[in-house]
Amino acid sequence: MFPSQLMMIRKSKSGTARSILLDETSSDYAQSVMELLEESIGLTYGEIEDKIRDLELRSQNPKVVRGIFTVLCRLANFSFYAKVQPQELRKRIFTDTQTPAVSPETRMEIIQRISDEFEISTEDVERTLYGDLESERILENLPHIENSQIVKRFNLEQVESALMKALKLDLKMRGDNGKIIRFIGRIGLLTTITREGDIVHLNISGPISPTGKTERYGPIFSLLLRKILTAEWWEAEADLELGKKGEKSIFRYYIDSSIKELLYVPGDSVEDLPPFVSEDDGTLIDGKIYFADYRINISGKEYLIIVSRLINLEENRSLARLLKDSGKMPYIFVLLRGSEKCPSREKCFKNNIDWYSVKEFLERKNETDAMKSENRKKENDMTVTKKEIGDEVKKHLEQLYPDSMSMVDYLEFMGFDPASVLTEIGYRIRWRGLRIEVTGKEE
Repeated sequence: MFPSQLMMIRKSKSGTARSILLDETSSDYAQSVMELLEESIGLTYGEIEDKIRDLELRSQNPKVVRGIFTVLCRLANFSFYAKVQPQELRKRIFTDTQTPAVSPETRMEIIQRISDEFEISTEDVERTLYGDLESERILENLPHIENSQIVKRFNLEQVESALMKALKLDLKMRGDNGKIIRFIGRIGLLTTITREGDIVHLNISGPISPTGKTERYGPIFSLLLRKILTAEWWEAEADLELGKKGEKSIFRYYIDSSIKELLYVPGDSVEDLPPFVSEDDGTLIDGKIYFADYRINISGKEYLIIVSRLINLEENRSLARLLKDSGKMPYIFVLLRGSEKCPSREKCFKNNIDWYSVKEFLERKNETDAMKSENRKKENDMTVTKKEIGDEVKKHLEQLYPDSMSMVDYLEFMGFDPASVLTEIGYRIRWRGLRIEVTGKEE
């Protein structure tokens, strides 16, 4: 996990704050850092950091250099050198060696003994021993990305870092943004909604925010930003708590949809979903669009998935009933936190949805529904069969009676269920293994 980039934010005496964002003229910074990294392929992260420090010292804005370096490191591929697992090697050296390495000679003896045991060179033992540490990871390759996109990713992280300090968020959007509203509930935030014409005003906070100031929801506000960026028009104000510990003050932080020109805007989905799961695009009911959270297709059947917190379970149950009445197949899965208990008859997960378990559940449900459908079909067929027993059939059965085998063969040939028909028209039967035997006739 690479360290976070430095947050660059400007605070005013009037109580407002704004992020310092880069524009196209800052692409030289991106170019310099990218060139340094291209020259560093094959080096460790620790070695590259030494080179970045030199670049920071020569730069007019070292914070920008550090931030762009962090952005590119997250996009690059790093690996660790290991002929064997470093953890296994350390365990063998530090727990199983009989002699502590109190001198360079003794240490070399231990390294030699371990290299013989694992059948690798002493050099490989030295390189592998701490090869999984962050500073020892080796840069393999870099992304193909334009300087302008590097700058936009830097800017996105600046805004996200600011929102990490948010206590609450006031969001205004235009039009029907039900998908975003559902997303807010799904990630565990509370929303008060008011409307003024076509403007929707959302006052967003966390469950414990009303009882005291807390930054614990900052990471969730940061996640929400990526979803908000997909909307056409919006504006947001957040209360940020900034300053040193014990000297913090509240600053008002404003952003709107025009900022999208300066930020990297991710796709509509901000979550890593398996290929069989997609976000719901809404269901039109009586002129209004209602959103579940996800869709899963199982054997040609589409299931709607509603992810609920305990706090809004009743609301989601009402949504599920509405979707079901419209012909959809909705299912609720509840996310629990801490010591929360799963309500009776609900399907629950702790903290995160296990999508493969959801898929397995729906596959079993699909198989069960198919069996029930087949059984209902058979019952309906039997009902129709009884109604269609005519006098000609009854007369022919009387002529065949008491030849049980002939009677059964005749009914099967005519497409009837022998046991149900014979019983219906007054014959007594019994089963001998898999064979029906007619034992008499009701007078």
